Amino acid sequence: MIKFFGGVPIEINNIVPMESIEQINMNNKTYDGFYISYNTSSIDYGCDTTALVIGQGQGFFILEGNHIEEYKKVFNNGFTACYDYFLNNGVKSKFSDTLESLQKWELVYKQLSREYLIKWI
Repeated sequence: MIKFFGGVPIEINNIVPMESIEQINMNNKTYDGFYISYNTSSIDYGCDTTALVIGQGQGFFILEGNHIEEYKKVFNNGFTACYDYFLNNGVKSKFSDTLESLQKWELVYKQLSREYLIKWI
C-alpha cells in the first residue's frame, strides 16, 4: 500500500486487521492491549510475516507467512487464545520475541532507568 506523507509516496507493508484493548498481565507486567500485524514484504524478515504484538509494540511474537485467517478464528477469545495459536502453529521467525526475551529486556530497561535516575539525582 502506498501512502503519502508531505506529498512523498511511502510504501507501507503492514496491515493491522485486528486490535484489542484487553489488558494483558505477563511476567509481572501489564500491557495495554494487543493486535495482529501482517507484513506483506519479505524485506524485513526474509518472507511475509504475521505478528501478535503486545502493548504498544513492546513484544512481537512473529510467525512466518500469512496467519490472519487463523488468528481471526481465535481473536475474540482474547490474548491467551492468540498466544496459544502462536505457540502451537507455524514456523516461528528467528526475530520473534519469547517470554524469556521480554523478561530480559524488562530487567535491562529497569537497570538502565535506575542508573539514569541515579546519575541525575
